Amino acid sequence: MNVHSLAINVMNLKKIKVVVFFISFLIIFVIIWNGFHLYKEIKQGQMDDINIWALNQKEILSAPLDRNLSALQYEVLNTKNKLQTVLVYKDDNRIETSNIKDNDNIDVLIKKFKNENEPIKINYTNEKGKIIKVGILYYGNSTLIKKLKYFPFLILILVFLYASVVYYFVKVISNNEKNKLWVGMAKETAHQIGTPIFGLMGWIELLKLEDINENYVIEIEKEVAKLKIVSERFSKIGSEPILEKVNVCDVIMETHEYFENRLSKSIIFKFNKTKVPLYVNMNKDLFKWVLENLIINAIDAMKGKGKLEISINYNKEKINVLIEDEGKGIDKRHFNEIFKTGYTTKKRGWGIGLSVSKRIIEIYHKGIIKVLKSKINKGTSIQITLKRLV
Repeated sequence: MNVHSLAINVMNLKKIKVVVFFISFLIIFVIIWNGFHLYKEIKQGQMDDINIWALNQKEILSAPLDRNLSALQYEVLNTKNKLQTVLVYKDDNRIETSNIKDNDNIDVLIKKFKNENEPIKINYTNEKGKIIKVGILYYGNSTLIKKLKYFPFLILILVFLYASVVYYFVKVISNNEKNKLWVGMAKETAHQIGTPIFGLMGWIELLKLEDINENYVIEIEKEVAKLKIVSERFSKIGSEPILEKVNVCDVIMETHEYFENRLSKSIIFKFNKTKVPLYVNMNKDLFKWVLENLIINAIDAMKGKGKLEISINYNKEKINVLIEDEGKGIDKRHFNEIFKTGYTTKKRGWGIGLSVSKRIIEIYHKGIIKVLKSKINKGTSIQITLKRLV
């Protein structure tokens, strides 16, 4: 798969994320809407049942004492056997309860039931239609309604979990595609750089035949060799690098010497080397790449003038490499942003140097790279932490 195809896949995955969230939102809305209407329908059904029960009881108590109850009336009387009810007779304040515990506070229950459902007034009449007794029926919600009331929220949680899982997997796939895109671009860059390098090497051989100062040719050869190293570094992106036991002080010293011979006198570049050799598992070329990125960024931040210092502190388990400059500094809120691909404050920058550095340190060397501290117009300290080999 080429770089163009990978870029299209990354864009498609972003669209998939949007679609997944839209569908999840739609599912949540439909479930909550249906759950709400189902709740209303069941509650209305309960109200209809309790009204029928109240009407049935009114007829029973208003009927002559010698009249037997029909089978239907018995059935209706039992329709509320699972509901909590309190029937209060207004004339003598006599109370009848159903499914109420002995230690329950009746006044508290009545208040609760009034909030849940509108009380039903029952007028008991005699054969002549005269009201002989008045009762107020208070009743609570059924167990089903109580459970159904929280059903939409339960579904909401489940859908949220579903969306989170889907988002996680889409993000993982997206990151994999981005990694492939990154690897493809790196290898393509290595290939593109490699072509002119061979051409330059041919021109160097021709220059050697001419009457040209030998030192010029030597310096050109050094720069071409540097280009070859850059090309090799890009070609290693995406491949498992070979790590070797290396004295980190020696690697920093080589990088320091390379820059020290090329920097202007306006920059004071120091490396405080330790007397004790400090060994880590390292790929020298890739680690030098990180150092070079950090050094170049520091020089840019100082606008070619100031003090740049590399120091090391360590213990039995870890080695910390500290790169400090006197540049323009970084706002605290951007401490993590600077390591993201595309982030740059330079007009012509690509924003990949620190992103590459983070990848090399954290993925390949299992270390940590971070902004340790920074003050605007005072300078920045970036720390690389690696596991020490004894």
